Amino acid sequence: MHFIGASPYGADWAAMLRRILGKLKRRFGIEQEIPDQPDDLRAAFGNWLHMAAARCAESPSRGCGKGELDGAMRFHQEEERICREVGYVQGIAISLANQAVLLASRNRPQQALPLVEHAYRLARDHGYAAPAEQIKSIIGAIRRVLR
Repeated sequence: MHFIGASPYGADWAAMLRRILGKLKRRFGIEQEIPDQPDDLRAAFGNWLHMAAARCAESPSRGCGKGELDGAMRFHQEEERICREVGYVQGIAISLANQAVLLASRNRPQQALPLVEHAYRLARDHGYAAPAEQIKSIIGAIRRVLR
């Protein structure tokens, strides 16, 4: 667990992110080095959570949960929570879109659609054009399933 404000370093989001990345690196065998610069940390955070979720889905024996999709969903929900805490809007949008994809893959498109639509609005409204276009294609795929 990581508590914001529990120590002098607890108010330093970059230090907290480095600790989290260190745990992900050890647990999931991520080979990249932990970035030093704040912008690089933000970008790495979403990528590393995505890698961890993928590795969890590949190998549930890593302690990710009872099933591949359950573990991946928990990782994306945790990713969303942390992205919200640090104000990383692009990460929130990507996490919501990934959660929607997982729900749709479980034949739950009616639950997936509101998540992916919210992800699209976040990406579009904050000027993240490339992710917005990718998310828009996910919306189309889910809407086709709902017809």
